Amino acid sequence: MAVILQITYSKKLGLPNFSSHSCSVSVQVEVADVNQVGEEHSKLYALLQSSVDKEIQHVGYMPDATSYGMHNDQAGNGGRSGRANGHPNGSDRKYNGDAGISEKQLDLINTIVRDNNANKTDIEALSVEVVG
Repeated sequence: MAVILQITYSKKLGLPNFSSHSCSVSVQVEVADVNQVGEEHSKLYALLQSSVDKEIQHVGYMPDATSYGMHNDQAGNGGRSGRANGHPNGSDRKYNGDAGISEKQLDLINTIVRDNNANKTDIEALSVEVVG
């Protein structure tokens, strides 16, 4: 009695800036003798694993992690295709390019500082200390 043996081996590796890449390979073979399934499985698994491990070493294109998607480009999409004005959720919010935050977020911070009679210089120093 013939047995169809299907094996898939897949590997995903994390890359900088919350990126990743993966490689997967599948094979389907017919095993004539059911007693050979274990041995055939082991051979195929080793073959698929070495194939994926060899190929996944080639990362391919990697954008500059220090700037990719960080600033609005000429087209106004911040390098993020398919997203309005480069905002992750596709909104059309305007960004304060120097601060890296939206104008609405900056307005909220200024309101909190003003409403609490806080020293803006002290708040800025604290924010740099806390989040860089």
